[in-house]
Amino acid sequence: NEDELVHDGETVQEAFDRHIVDHKRCVEANEKFRKLLKCREKLKDIQDARAANREEENDVEDDDPQLTGQIKDAMNDVRDIDTGSGLTLQERESMLNVDQKRIFDHVKAHLLRQIEYENKSKQEKGQSESVKPLHMFISGVGGTGKSFLIEAIKALVKSLWSTLTKQTCVVCAPTGLAAYNVGGVTAHRLFQLPIEHDGQCASYWSIPKASHKVMKTELQDLKMVIIDEVSMVSSLNLTYIHMRMNDLFESDKWFGGKNVLFVGDILQLPPVRGQPVFDKVTASTLKYRLGSMSAVNIWRDTVTYDELTINERQKTDQKFSEMLDKVRRGFSDDETLATLSERVFSTPIEKKFKIVQQGGNAPVCLFPKVDMCKDFNKTMLANLPSPTIKIRATNLIDGTGSIHGLVNGALGTVQAISETRITVKFDRITDPCEIEKVKRKFMVMKNVFVYRSQFPLILAFAVTIHKCQGLSLDNATIDLSENVFSAGMAYVALSRVRTLSGVHLTCLNPKSLMVSSRSIKEINRLRQLYRPDLPQYAIPTDCGSRKRTLTGTIDEPQAKNQKNMPPPKVARDKRSRPSD
Repeated sequence: NEDELVHDGETVQEAFDRHIVDHKRCVEANEKFRKLLKCREKLKDIQDARAANREEENDVEDDDPQLTGQIKDAMNDVRDIDTGSGLTLQERESMLNVDQKRIFDHVKAHLLRQIEYENKSKQEKGQSESVKPLHMFISGVGGTGKSFLIEAIKALVKSLWSTLTKQTCVVCAPTGLAAYNVGGVTAHRLFQLPIEHDGQCASYWSIPKASHKVMKTELQDLKMVIIDEVSMVSSLNLTYIHMRMNDLFESDKWFGGKNVLFVGDILQLPPVRGQPVFDKVTASTLKYRLGSMSAVNIWRDTVTYDELTINERQKTDQKFSEMLDKVRRGFSDDETLATLSERVFSTPIEKKFKIVQQGGNAPVCLFPKVDMCKDFNKTMLANLPSPTIKIRATNLIDGTGSIHGLVNGALGTVQAISETRITVKFDRITDPCEIEKVKRKFMVMKNVFVYRSQFPLILAFAVTIHKCQGLSLDNATIDLSENVFSAGMAYVALSRVRTLSGVHLTCLNPKSLMVSSRSIKEINRLRQLYRPDLPQYAIPTDCGSRKRTLTGTIDEPQAKNQKNMPPPKVARDKRSRPSD
């Protein structure tokens, strides 16, 4: 029928051209759909093969109640950490800026469509198209209010499904501090992901029956998972998360058929080990870890995109904000280097720590490497006026429970120490906490385990730059020497601080200002597809190869009435590693 083919006011040629475009789009959509089905079938084959072996695995692993107890603790932490700030959903929504509100409204509209579909009768569902889960990456530079948006979306989900009794929205992040910052737990703890040993990522493992039941019961009402600081999640761990969710919710859909929001900035820190989250998991990796022969790219096949562009953290220091943008994109010019060199101090770092503290600020020292943090922490500890007390690690039989709902990475100050407990005033908890020893299981060789009991605390005068991603600080002492080893590391450290005056550098090597051209290309791809109104980033020809080291001096105020060194800062470390 010609009337159906040609619209009013349209020529036959115009109608023909329009149908050609529509046909091309349909072909492209069909091709993408076929790829998605093929990719999902690959992962389903992997899970089916692993499920066939579960019975034998369960008979062995469930003989050890330690694992089930640890998973119960993890689920308790998921529940206990979700306390909220006391703000209502309406209050949170009213505080969103226009950028945040746009994304919030998009998420809200999608969830309301899901609820509308869920409430339909079986017959009505058969006559209408289902609403697919939302798998979305929310990006933005450091300080654009991603954490505040997370809190608002979390409150929204809880409000929409308020009649459900279990967790409807859970938040996680790759590190303890990042998780703590958004009221969540680590991704490894939430999903019981394999832990790397000796620097190698572990293979996926199936959860035994008893432990599986604990997780499934606590997460039975789950509607949304929010993964913050997604830049530090490897593509392999993303695959593991998908498989764990499919296992828990007995689904063959992406991420168990649940909504998943990925939040972060892929120009920040990449995974410590493994490929970036947007990379394809190679066939060789999948064959070695999962027994699969085909490569998979869950990120590219499933994730949509939006971006926050209004910087809230450095909005009072526009010059600093513009400088950070140059560092982030890999275009640190002479003006940027000159500005940063003026923040380098020559005072010994221990003295600088005291000066900043006596100015009424809580100093945080950020180093690129763990060994550098250990050395500084030992130096600070040695300068404390109190005597040293050594308590041996002991072997125990019974475990302790979850401690106050705290997660790995919570920061606090020691107030008292005894042989059986340590009193710590954590930064975000009103009352001091009594920290007791916890038991952990370590494999020393195949089928040979030891149990250690230790206080789950480590010194935290200094922390690694990886642990600080996601934080907002008034002051930070930062090492940007040749020890900076990763793209995005310098930017992350600098952008944690609200103003340039709060930045104190021990050293500045221009080569430390590295960026990842692959990450820039991925942002450009996502912008082109989902935010074409935003410009494409230029790819720097030099991603961090300058050789010279800049030094300078900040005028130091005279420290008057100097006091003793501060009590030790500690971070909660639930790994409870064996003693040296």
